[in-house]
Amino acid sequence: GRRTFNKIALGSIPFFLKSNLALSNNHTYKIHRGSISGINNDNISDKITDELTVEENNTILQANNSILLLQKNTKIKHSGNLSFDLIQGAVHAVFNQDSSSKLVSTPTGVLAIRGTGIYCETLEDATYVCCCYGGAYIKNTDHTKNINTSYHVPTMMPKSGQFYDAPFDRPLNHFDNHLVHLEKIAGRKPHWNLPNGEMLFSDGVEL
Repeated sequence: GRRTFNKIALGSIPFFLKSNLALSNNHTYKIHRGSISGINNDNISDKITDELTVEENNTILQANNSILLLQKNTKIKHSGNLSFDLIQGAVHAVFNQDSSSKLVSTPTGVLAIRGTGIYCETLEDATYVCCCYGGAYIKNTDHTKNINTSYHVPTMMPKSGQFYDAPFDRPLNHFDNHLVHLEKIAGRKPHWNLPNGEMLFSDGVEL
């Protein structure tokens, strides 16, 4: 059956991450590449709050200053100017470094983020969350965690119980060169601190 969200009360999010969560009347939505079922750049403003199913790997969706790289069969819903529900699948995303907080809900918890590059993938018993740079406040039903980093900190987020280390020897299914490309679409550069000034994780694929 369809998986339901573990909705986390907004009141449990720290005050400094709740600023400017109101909806805006000014929206910029665009599919830069790939395809989403039933959506094109002519109807996207009307359809963006529907549950979207991604039809092609490396689909790139812009929602205002947020740029999302989505993989095939990912299901996602844009539930407001600054909020997304990841129902299933994987999203690699970059968000503007401003005063606004963004919320990303997954089947096992929620992330509150600002000025952050993230990767989330829904797995069988947990959500893989990587804060690629910036800050994230993550919460499941009974635990919270603050992450601040300049380069890739992965965490496994179960629906309940303690967060735990990701059992992978490198970032799962996401790459530094993709972060560069996503930030470039928004006219930005990643605000990271690369080890020895070099990207350690690249797949060599030009998006």
